[in-house]
Amino acid sequence: MEKRVKKNSDYWYDIIMGAILTFIIIYFIGNIILTKLELEFLKIYYLLFCIIVVIYYQWKDDNFEALDTKLTAEENFELTLKTLKKLNWEYEKDSGEIKLTCNKYLLKFLNVIIIPKKEKIYFNFKYHSTLKTGRLPFFFGISTFLKWKFKDRLITE
Repeated sequence: MEKRVKKNSDYWYDIIMGAILTFIIIYFIGNIILTKLELEFLKIYYLLFCIIVVIYYQWKDDNFEALDTKLTAEENFELTLKTLKKLNWEYEKDSGEIKLTCNKYLLKFLNVIIIPKKEKIYFNFKYHSTLKTGRLPFFFGISTFLKWKFKDRLITE
């Protein structure tokens, strides 16, 4: 099983711009806090910390997570479809993958890919660039909340 999401043609632009935007946001907010607390001597360490955080989150964003089910591939596929219907999430099936489409509210910020396989269900909830200004690797926990909601509903089925 492929452990990373396939990339499209505008992927690198989104990664680079998203990394720059993320770095600017967290670095300058932290920089203001360090200045207010009179801890300017920590700025170089904070700069390195910000670079590591941005690289880590951009790398982690392409990884699939797996949920062990001990079911066959067909049972996992049906379980996934049943869960998506209960959550009222619209989807399309494409050669063994399930992708969410045309969803409202919080889901519109994410590209969700779910791949049911034998004994496991792989999924990735990845942010996408809504304005073509870069893809942020995290955004107020939206992805984490929706992953939790999906896994919780999947387990209770």
